[in-house]
Amino acid sequence: DRFRRTPVWEGYGYDVRRSQRPSAVLVIGDKKAGASARALMKDLFLLDRLAEWSSLPVRIVHCVRNPFDVITTKTMRNGRTLRWNMERYFETEQTAAYLHDQLGPGQLSRIYLEELIAEPDAALTSLLTSLDLSADHDYFDNCKALIFDRPSSTRDRQPWTADDIADVARRISHCRHLSPYVPSGSGAC
Repeated sequence: DRFRRTPVWEGYGYDVRRSQRPSAVLVIGDKKAGASARALMKDLFLLDRLAEWSSLPVRIVHCVRNPFDVITTKTMRNGRTLRWNMERYFETEQTAAYLHDQLGPGQLSRIYLEELIAEPDAALTSLLTSLDLSADHDYFDNCKALIFDRPSSTRDRQPWTADDIADVARRISHCRHLSPYVPSGSGAC
C-alpha cells in the first residue's frame, strides 16, 4: 500500500498513474527479489500456497541486469564485502533459474534491462504479452518516460580483482539466463 501511494524505490520513480493501466493488472510484486528468493529457497511451497490463496493467477516477472552492476550496487549500499554480495547474488539467480525451469515461461517472464532501455516498445510489448495483457499508447509513453537512457555502470565504481571477475564469469556460465553478461576475453567486466 505504501508503494502504491508513493511509487519510489531506492530513489527511482515508478509512477505511471497518468495513463490507463492494463486493466487486468491488480497487483504487481514487491521489488524484493533477494528477500523473495531467500524465502523461496527455504520453502518452495510458498508459491503453491500463494496460488491457493489468490483468486488471480500468480505470475513472476524477473528483471535481469548485469551481474557486475548488481553486485557492485549491493556492495556500495550494504557495506558488505564484494565476495559476500557475490554469494547472495548467485543464490538469488540460481533460485530464479530453478523457478523458471519449474514454472515455465507462462508463469515466470524474464525481461533484460538492456533490452528494455534499447527497445522499450518491444520489451514492454513482449512482457505484457507474456502476462496476457495489453496497454494503450499513453501507458507505454509514461513507462518509457521513467526509463533511463542507459544502464548505470556501477561496476566501474568498484575495484574488481582478476580472480573476482573470473569467479563471476564462471558462475554466470552456470546460469543460462545470464549468458549475455559473460565478460569478453579481455577479462574486464
